[in-house]
Amino acid sequence: MNSDTLVAMYVPAFGNTIQNVDTPNCMIWTLNVAAPARMVVVGTNVYESSDSGANFSVLSPVGLAGPVAPCPSTPSASAVAYGHPSNVNVLYVGTHSGDLWLRTAAYPSPLVKVESYRSAGASAANGLALDANDWQRVYVVDSNNQIWRTTNAGGAWANVSANLGLLISDMRTVAVASRSATPGDVAVLVGGLGGVCYATDTPSAGGLKWTRLDTLPNTIFSDVHYDATDDVVVSTLFKGFPC
Repeated sequence: MNSDTLVAMYVPAFGNTIQNVDTPNCMIWTLNVAAPARMVVVGTNVYESSDSGANFSVLSPVGLAGPVAPCPSTPSASAVAYGHPSNVNVLYVGTHSGDLWLRTAAYPSPLVKVESYRSAGASAANGLALDANDWQRVYVVDSNNQIWRTTNAGGAWANVSANLGLLISDMRTVAVASRSATPGDVAVLVGGLGGVCYATDTPSAGGLKWTRLDTLPNTIFSDVHYDATDDVVVSTLFKGFPC
């Protein structure tokens, strides 16, 4: 977004714009997947807008008390997932410090630290993805190249990495594609150094078995998306393409 847009982003609680109370190059901007007029901006604080960015509410306490710490040059948050067709208010924020924060109801409901995430052994989230048929089912790829799954909005976590570390490293992104209308019946895709891997999951599955997509080059994949036409769209550090 350009500076003209930033100036319009007003925070009534501060009596100022985000541009003047936070650091623009430290922010992650995320649109709500179920309501595109809604937006979350994560910087030193966590801000939410329901009017296409004209005004923002503060979801975290001001400054250092918030769930993310000030950053000198890079975003404080490591991953954000916002909105779901069956819960437009759900918001996950992962931080570089290794914490995971969750909000499940509308503002002014606060972000709450998911204590079970770090207790399970997980580290800073590099990517977050929700099952399109179940907002409580979430997959996280962390900075230690592990994949975690919760089926109850962070109540408990299972490590479903299995053989994935033998196929790729430096894992940076995760996407979830529904295979049917049944919650939990999904394909999970993870991108990193060496390619993109996938595994199928079901409501009753325990561990997962990962397979590498052999049609992709051996490079670093920084972003993976899936669309309803059965195309996987990936982005490398150099270019993006469908496969």
